[in-house]
Amino acid sequence: MRILHARMITTAHALLTQEPDCDADRVAGSVRQPLPLHRLHLVVEAVLDARSAYGYDGGQDALRDPPKIR
Repeated sequence: MRILHARMITTAHALLTQEPDCDADRVAGSVRQPLPLHRLHLVVEAVLDARSAYGYDGGQDALRDPPKIR
């Protein structure tokens, strides 16, 4: 079963590009597709794990350029 649809991936990319230090509540609020709670947790966890690819290193201000989507 596909959990992350293209719209969710695009939304996550846009959110992490603008706010690489976002928290779980912000991620959950940005996902506009109704999901069962157990799946929403998986999506939130995946997005939070991806923050490091966008330069978030746990609170430091040193951010690098976000990855290019091809």
